Amino acid sequence: MIAPGDKESNEKKLKIAIIGSGISGTANAYFLKHLFGDKVEIVIFEKSNSIGGRLATYEFNERMYEIGGSVLHPSNKYMEEFLKILDLKKKDQEEKRKSIVGLFDSNGLLFNTTGNLFGLLDKIRFLRHFGFFQLLKFKKWIRMFIKNFSKIYRLQEHGFVFNTLEEFLTKLSPELYIISQKSLENALKDLEFNKRIIYELASIACLTNYCQSIEIDGFVGLVSLAGTIDDLWAVETGNKSVPTKLVEKAGAELRLKTKVKYISKDSQESNKNSIVYETENGDEIQDNTFDYVIIAFPIFKNVIGDDFKLNFDIQEDFNNLEMQVTNTYVVYGELILFPNLPSDKRISLHCIDPKLACRSIAVQLPCDYSKKKDKNLYLNDGKKLYKIFSQEKLDENAFERIFKSDYEIIQFIPWLAYPKYEKNPNSKQIPKVILDSDRSRILYSNSLEWSSSCMEMCAISARNVANIIAAKENVLTKKFFSPKKDDIFTSNLHLMSKISSFVLISGFLFSSFYKI
Repeated sequence: MIAPGDKESNEKKLKIAIIGSGISGTANAYFLKHLFGDKVEIVIFEKSNSIGGRLATYEFNERMYEIGGSVLHPSNKYMEEFLKILDLKKKDQEEKRKSIVGLFDSNGLLFNTTGNLFGLLDKIRFLRHFGFFQLLKFKKWIRMFIKNFSKIYRLQEHGFVFNTLEEFLTKLSPELYIISQKSLENALKDLEFNKRIIYELASIACLTNYCQSIEIDGFVGLVSLAGTIDDLWAVETGNKSVPTKLVEKAGAELRLKTKVKYISKDSQESNKNSIVYETENGDEIQDNTFDYVIIAFPIFKNVIGDDFKLNFDIQEDFNNLEMQVTNTYVVYGELILFPNLPSDKRISLHCIDPKLACRSIAVQLPCDYSKKKDKNLYLNDGKKLYKIFSQEKLDENAFERIFKSDYEIIQFIPWLAYPKYEKNPNSKQIPKVILDSDRSRILYSNSLEWSSSCMEMCAISARNVANIIAAKENVLTKKFFSPKKDDIFTSNLHLMSKISSFVLISGFLFSSFYKI
């Protein structure tokens, strides 16, 4: 899978280009620095004027809010570890009793929580609505997925690499690859979940997280559903702080406002790669000195063209790939969409009908939200700050159905947020990680995003690329995760258990022998 390296490759200083400064590109820089130390020189090219890619923040009333990738799952071990390494903190969790979650379709509000009696009544109503045993089965299924998926961390610590989605998923669990080849809707039907689980709970997860229906494939659907059974988290200073600090920690050279236009194998030296890039001043510069090039942004239909070219034939791998546009609005106003909902709660509304343009409407809290300092923020105010996800652009009539007429649109970004996952997963072609199979020197870090898109998946992809380069350069992998106290306790417990078992077995054998 990986082309063999040179005998003396570990004695030279590698020069590596990374194109893109989102979480994928910056995590690549950090992992490479972690593995190679001072024996690597990293240059990050970023066409915009800031780090972060699809992680972004905005300011409102002198406080920062998320407008890009917003939440992380507690099982996201790379992002958790980055927090420790970069000395960052988690944002406070919102108090559930102060918020209301509602499900709606074209007929109106179908179900909503109340936040009363510390959520006890909500739990009872939730169990009655979806079914106790169905929810129990659903949670068990998601937990099994998380358990299987989490195997990737131990594998990558020991140098595991993959080039295709099939290699990645079958190593974790063959069932994960099988489920990636069918729609989430069919996967849930095969497991005999009821209609409310499928067309309400699963629908809101997919429509809110990916702006797409349950016709997406089962694997990306499972990633989306993981957030329905656990409390999610975010970084106190904004998730964008992670890529910003990763660049600093990696000591990488960052070239902002620099657009890479052409990547090719160097014609003079077989192990080198050539990059043509355009500076802020419009000057075109060619650099033939890179040992490896890492593409750390999504390539899709029409991206490869006049503005970005690769000199080897991989166009067909990307012809059928498209990105999903998610129109993200931040609106300051008073909600009138469902007037019976109480005004003294923070409201989060989620659509279950993919035919409706508006996917979710939710009160947004600042990055540095504090339970103590902000205990009354957006509770008793008529006007609140809302984030809206919509498949289509909303016009004035749409906003006036949702808010009182004195609303203000604070921000609007038509994000190319994540891939458009096909309705027929069997025909899905995921691009390979290694783009030049004869040399293994031009690598596509965002390949795995076409299986599911989230910050953790980008970090896993980055670790994979770093491991591929390390294997080619005959460099041993290094442990990334710091040992936890509970891990030490568990390993000691296992050791004690093994010793105890050995003593018991020895005693039994000795006793049996003595009786003979």
